Amino acid sequence: MPGFDHELKVRLFQNNPEVVPTMLRDAIGFPVPDYRRVELGCTDHTKLKPVPFKSDNVVVLYDECGAKQMAIIAEVQHKKDLNKPYSWPLYVATVWEIVRCPVKLMVLCPDSATERWAREPIRFEAGGTVLTPSVMGPSNTPVIDDIERARALPELAVLKAAEAALDPLPDHVRLV
Repeated sequence: MPGFDHELKVRLFQNNPEVVPTMLRDAIGFPVPDYRRVELGCTDHTKLKPVPFKSDNVVVLYDECGAKQMAIIAEVQHKKDLNKPYSWPLYVATVWEIVRCPVKLMVLCPDSATERWAREPIRFEAGGTVLTPSVMGPSNTPVIDDIERARALPELAVLKAAEAALDPLPDHVRLV
């Protein structure tokens, strides 16, 4: 439970919200945009109405001692979705809070247009925090041209075949 010192400072901000952008600009040196008014926003970030909030897959990597090394959120994205730049950072933050290790967002796109869109950095914190999804699509899905590799990684062979059907290559390029 926060103590007196914490609550005192919280009340100072609540009493005069104008002090917050002033401190950010004058004491910290962060550029604050011109504004006309300041008002308090809601500080309770709890969602009262449960909303499904699920990524497609989360894979956690461990080292030889069993320590978590990284979590990878694997999302399948078939088309541009204007909600994803808002939900993907939440996925990353939530998984990071749960697993307590670095997290990477990987997005699988079956066509070039969706791939280009998904590669756009998501700037969600004023001043610098940017989420840059790692995207796999037609431009970088490996061609599986070796039968042994296809046996070892049949999922990649299936992805490349499905991708070719959705986003055919020019006639002069041949899939092996």
